[in-house]
Amino acid sequence: MSVLLAGCAACSAVAAPNNEANKHRLDSTVRFLENAQNSDGGFSANGDPGEPSDLELTPWVAIALASAGINPQNQSKPGGESAFGYLADHAGGLAATNEFERVLLVVDAAGTSPRDFGGVDLLQAILHRQLPEGAFFHDEGEQTPAINDTIFAILALSPVQEPAVQEAVGRAVKWLEIEQSSDGSWPSVCPKTVPGCGSDPPGEVDMTAAAVEALNAADTHDAEAQRKAFGFLHAAQNPDGGFPEFPGEAESDTASTAWTVQAIWSAGEDPETWTAEGSGKEPLGYLESMQHEDGSIQWKASSDPNTVWMTAYAAPAFSGQSLPPPAVPLDVPSSTSAGSDGVLAGGGGEGAPLFSRPQPQSTGHTPGGARLLHGRHGRAGKHAREPDAHRRAAVLAIKAPAAGRPAASDRRARRHGTGSGSSSPTVTGLLIDASDDTRLGDAPEAGAPGLRSAGASAGPSRWLAIAIGGLIVVLLLIGSQLERRRPQVIL
Repeated sequence: MSVLLAGCAACSAVAAPNNEANKHRLDSTVRFLENAQNSDGGFSANGDPGEPSDLELTPWVAIALASAGINPQNQSKPGGESAFGYLADHAGGLAATNEFERVLLVVDAAGTSPRDFGGVDLLQAILHRQLPEGAFFHDEGEQTPAINDTIFAILALSPVQEPAVQEAVGRAVKWLEIEQSSDGSWPSVCPKTVPGCGSDPPGEVDMTAAAVEALNAADTHDAEAQRKAFGFLHAAQNPDGGFPEFPGEAESDTASTAWTVQAIWSAGEDPETWTAEGSGKEPLGYLESMQHEDGSIQWKASSDPNTVWMTAYAAPAFSGQSLPPPAVPLDVPSSTSAGSDGVLAGGGGEGAPLFSRPQPQSTGHTPGGARLLHGRHGRAGKHAREPDAHRRAAVLAIKAPAAGRPAASDRRARRHGTGSGSSSPTVTGLLIDASDDTRLGDAPEAGAPGLRSAGASAGPSRWLAIAIGGLIVVLLLIGSQLERRRPQVIL
């Protein structure tokens, strides 16, 4: 059964960071997260090399990198499994409703079908947990509505354009609007319609921000609900520009601040205009103040647990994104390799200059060329929940076997939501001698790493690129005659 995903009208487009400062922040964040990946495609709970990958954390990192323009199917270490593949391999281990929802957000970003993800129908797994009033419960067999699970059901299901799914989203939105407290907030765990929770349970910054995101993701622009929610969030902001988990807490934290920034982006507002009274500091500046040289994000000024988790939360804030992440075009990368000195030699991908730093719009296997690996930070356990155009030149196509692993058509079909797959991916890109004004924005396929940058350059560097490109083509043609084991070049 086919699944229709919403286009850009129903979700925010991949946005470039709003200024050079944010580009640098995001570059560092992406680099840190990519370096934290294990060879099995997952990410460990504490980020230490050799530690087992964590099924709860990995979706958050995949979502974070997708917000920076990296399809989860492309995110892998050289010779290793992708983040998408890791999650598909472990889909049978999902249990709680929000676990299915987090993985569905990854599938949304990958642009693949959620009907058979690692043998699991993610839509069915989520939809059958909706209660008659529209809310979703947390664990199988429960009948208690949960704020967190309902918010993330809306976020994850909104891009799926099936009538039954959209009807379920509509009912969830109506329930969520009813659950807003009089001060504009939403509570973290205890809805007011549940006996014993009270008529106005205390609100939480994280959950309130996520609820605003959910309403906007469902294209339900409830101006009054958003106005009240933003009033609550403004009042909770601390002088350092950040936000605490609960209003009145003196110390801000990066998780609550990142979720608030995502809510601001979802409303089409600029977080840099959210300045704290008296100090003039704003939330993106606070997040930067918590960023280490290696790109990781500290939870609080006084505490540094959950480093990979906090960094994953911050990436969408730096990239100008809210949830759900928009679907990222799939890129078939060139071969990559890892040297003994710990350098990743990756392709620049679409939008990335040759041998550049990681680029937020890159869809390459490892965006941005060579990067040095960094060390990890430790992790403790607090935030182990979410709040809760046209081509004018010829195209070079290179058929090459997947690096490091034999073909596995049935496995690839299962992960990508397709009925069949070629064992030889195709890399396409603009020829190096393309004219300067060639437009690529609407090209149906991503450019091969590095080629687009060379084709768009001018001056001496352009002619050097042309010479190099001509030499490469000659060598490829000669090599195809000398050794049939090498990839076939198709013009």
